[in-house]
Amino acid sequence: MIIAFAVWASLSPMASQIQKLYQLSTTQKSILVAIPVLLGSVMRIPLGIWTDRYRGKKLYTWLMIFLIIPTISISCFGDSLFCRIWQRCCV
Repeated sequence: MIIAFAVWASLSPMASQIQKLYQLSTTQKSILVAIPVLLGSVMRIPLGIWTDRYRGKKLYTWLMIFLIIPTISISCFGDSLFCRIWQRCCV
């Protein structure tokens, strides 16, 4: 659980550097910092239901596997053409 929290919590301290790197506006930086909090609030309900249905250990394992995919993708393909296109669409 600490790993999942650390991945999302690392966005806030790096927000200023990300803002400079991608020339984000103040509003975009605020959204970058707010998204982990909002997603945590919204996803708490379905994850609670799924935990009751599929048991905690199984769900936690799948959640960690799901979080590994985007984390590794960002580190491996952060400078790829796909990321540049995605950046242009979001800005």
